[in-house]
Parts: sequence; structure tokens; C-alpha cells
Amino acid sequence: MSGSYCENSNISPLYWSNESITFMLPDNLVNTTSNIGIKVTETGNMLGSNSYQYPIKYVVFNPTISYISPNKAYLGQEVTISSNNGGFGESRPAGANIMVGGISVNNITSWTDYEIRFVIPENAMLSDGQTNVALNCNNKSVAGSIILIPHISNVTVSKDSGILSSTYYYTVTGSCFSNNTTMYITNNPSVTVVSHNSNSIIFSSTTDLGGRTITLMGSDSSSSNMFALPYASTN
Repeated sequence: MSGSYCENSNISPLYWSNESITFMLPDNLVNTTSNIGIKVTETGNMLGSNSYQYPIKYVVFNPTISYISPNKAYLGQEVTISSNNGGFGESRPAGANIMVGGISVNNITSWTDYEIRFVIPENAMLSDGQTNVALNCNNKSVAGSIILIPHISNVTVSKDSGILSSTYYYTVTGSCFSNNTTMYITNNPSVTVVSHNSNSIIFSSTTDLGGRTITLMGSDSSSSNMFALPYASTN
């Protein structure tokens, strides 16, 4: 017999009639796309000498998260939940949902039995670091984790001209800027941080830093994307 079976499983039918028997499959079955062998007994006697095999398209059992890739991502990035054994369902089951940092995922781009792709919500977390990913599927709840990293979406510059010198103010906007986020700018110029919150960093410099690049380093040493600083004269 091909497929999966659970030997000597004591299954109590939910409904029984002359035409059909309805029952719950045991939890210790292995996920399969082949056949399931079913033996029906009554008061200890086998009805028929053979197992009755019924083809099925898929069977959904306990969903498991084997890994999430990439395991470091920024808000708004697409990531993939994978299961080595399957169990998600060939299509999204009714009521199934994903939570990232306690925020429900609205953008699920694809769903198969072995893989789910979704976009991390923009409001999943205000700062970087390890974040819980929860999958609720077929009355089962499983969890994994992902590391959210800083991401730079834009940089603007303004020039404050003084009598003897000028000061250049750079505003870096993006997401997941924690209190521990540090800046790395080409050639390490001297800058002064004016303000810092979860989605904006403002710093000043006495020289035009246009053409140099800036990278943010998260609390777990994960680096953001690299972004070119604009020239004040062309802003």
C-alpha cells in the first residue's frame, strides 16, 4: 500500500450511515499527496480482506515552519515561510492568517502546501531586532522569527548659510531606526546628530557630503541598504 497510514489507530466516527462514514484523521499521519489506506472494523471483525485506498489531492495536517527567508528583512519586503514536510494547504485555508510583531499581514502574495510568500507590514515594528512571526492555519498555531533591519527610503539636504560658514542638514527617512542604530558615511566625516526616532534621523555637517554613501547598522549588527547622499547645490 502506498501513501500514509496510522496502524491500529482508534478513530471514533463523527457520523455513520449506510452510505457514508465521517471521521477525523489522526494527528500522527504524515502529509502525503498519494493514497491513504482505510480499514473499517466492527466489533473487532474486519469487513473485507483488503484495505480500501482512496486517492486524495492533498491532506493538511500539522503545519510547521522549517525556515523563513530571508531571515533578515526590512518593512515592506517580501519574505517566504517554508515547510520541509508541507502542511500549509495547497491554497490558503479559510481563516488562516499570519502575524508579524503582533500585526496582521494583509499582503499574502502566494500560498502552497510547502511555501507561503507575504509582504512584511509597514507597521509591524517601530525598531529593529528579532520579531515573532506567527502562522495560524487549520486550527493550529506555529511560530518562527525574523530579524527586522533598518531600511533607508530617502535622504534630503538643506543648507543654512552663515556669515563665515555654512551648515548642511541631512534628513534620513526610512524604517526600523532603533536607539542603537549607528550611521556609517564614506570617509567617516564629523557629523552631529540633531534628532533620531524610529523612522527619521537628522544630522548636520559643516561640509557638503554630497556623493558619499550612508549605511545604517542595526542593533544586531545588521546593515541597511546603502544610499547616496545628495549634493546641497542640486537638492
